[in-house]
Amino acid sequence: MAALAGCDRDEPIAFYNVPKEPPPATQAAAQLPPPIQWTVPPDWRPLPPTDMRYAAFAVSAQDPSLVLTVIPLGTGSGSLLQNVNRWEAQLGLPATAADQLHAVARPIAAGDVPGHMVDLLGPETVAPRQRILGAIIPHGQRVWFFKLHGPAEQVAAQREAFDAFIGSVRFSHSTP
Repeated sequence: MAALAGCDRDEPIAFYNVPKEPPPATQAAAQLPPPIQWTVPPDWRPLPPTDMRYAAFAVSAQDPSLVLTVIPLGTGSGSLLQNVNRWEAQLGLPATAADQLHAVARPIAAGDVPGHMVDLLGPETVAPRQRILGAIIPHGQRVWFFKLHGPAEQVAAQREAFDAFIGSVRFSHSTP
């Protein structure tokens, strides 16, 4: 009965203009340009991103396990030397000394953003011999790591495509 009692009121119906709600943050973010862009070599196949990987690509039709990863980390992710030494340890190589870093990491540019390219060949005693092609490019509040790690011969076959991919990297200048 209480519900029916409210229906006999002679109160006017009120109308309100309510501004449209802004899109949720995920939609707004999707409308922004990506923080980084590149040109993918024709034979590379994109893989789904993961929590850690911004992007990944299967670079060899013959060996789908040969994957290039793109991982952005915060600026506290270590110095160039520390990261080169970490990759060397993954291959079983001795750590490069600070005064020899220039022999291992050569300067590159992703557009107008400076970075370094690394080419590491593991010891012959490991079968199959391993190789890492990598690029480390700091931009804004992130350091972008591009890494192709696998059997030396298969990685060597991707060297030209890797160089072209890294050469195509461009950053949005509004990216933090």
